[in-house]
Amino acid sequence: MSINRRNIQPETLHQRRVDNRVLYSHVVSVEPRRLIFISGQLARDKDGGIVGIGDMRRQLRQTLENIKAALEAAGATACTTATNFAPCTTRSGKNWNARFGIRRGMRHHEIRRDKKGNL
Repeated sequence: MSINRRNIQPETLHQRRVDNRVLYSHVVSVEPRRLIFISGQLARDKDGGIVGIGDMRRQLRQTLENIKAALEAAGATACTTATNFAPCTTRSGKNWNARFGIRRGMRHHEIRRDKKGNL
């Protein structure tokens, strides 16, 4: 069985470059069993600027928008997500996971099908 790997760089996400070379892929899709891996996302806009300095909710919103863009670039949605990991802390180490009710560590979601029965 051959394994096909595809690196995906969504246009809406910042591409960090050194010597005009992209340092990492935001999304990697592996087949034949279609697994999608998304790199750690931050509260950054397309130009690499930090969004919502001092506003944790705005930063979290931007990070989730970046994850959404990464999933869409791979042809997936949040409804098809099986597992994600979302640690949220401040520079002072304050645990935002507890404040917003996010369990520390892995967070599992059931895999849901859309109205047509697709994952």
